Amino acid sequence: MVPAKIMVESNFAPSQTRLVEVCDAYNRRAVSAGWVAPAQGLFDFARVLMDGAPQEAASPDDYVSTLDFANNDAETLYIRVASDIDRARDGLQIVIGEAEILSETDDVPPGQLRSSIISFESALITGQKSRRSFIQSLEMIDAMEAGGDAAIAEVSLSSLEVVLDEARETADMLERVYVTRSQEQIEQS
Repeated sequence: MVPAKIMVESNFAPSQTRLVEVCDAYNRRAVSAGWVAPAQGLFDFARVLMDGAPQEAASPDDYVSTLDFANNDAETLYIRVASDIDRARDGLQIVIGEAEILSETDDVPPGQLRSSIISFESALITGQKSRRSFIQSLEMIDAMEAGGDAAIAEVSLSSLEVVLDEARETADMLERVYVTRSQEQIEQS
């Protein structure tokens, strides 16, 4: 019997799509910025899709630890978190744009389309995890009771939530494209 953590990936397509590259860059950016912990592989990705965040996944505290609470006032911290939220939102918007381009491209092999959808869903999950990290950090700044205007961060967070909703809709659209193209391919066979 093969252990559950072993997964084999094979891709006979000559290259990956631009969407996969953009999603990978988005995920790497989130990890390097400390918004999320590094992914543990496809098995953990599947568990997140099925069961929600795994218990051993890094908590939002990891992002909080990147903020320098001891040497910054609340206003500075709000601005820093708002800036990170804006970068997460802007990166996700780029990912969505690439997904829309891919959905309009008719000559993408089914294997590449499927791997692109998986990459897109991974970037969506990264965006959702980042959002949780940002929310916890804002709650901790609020708890400082040291003043500062949280409005800038709240506006940024609201705009990230709008983009996350758009990304969920885009994921659904990509799945519909995949199903339609798969059915067309079967009918042509």
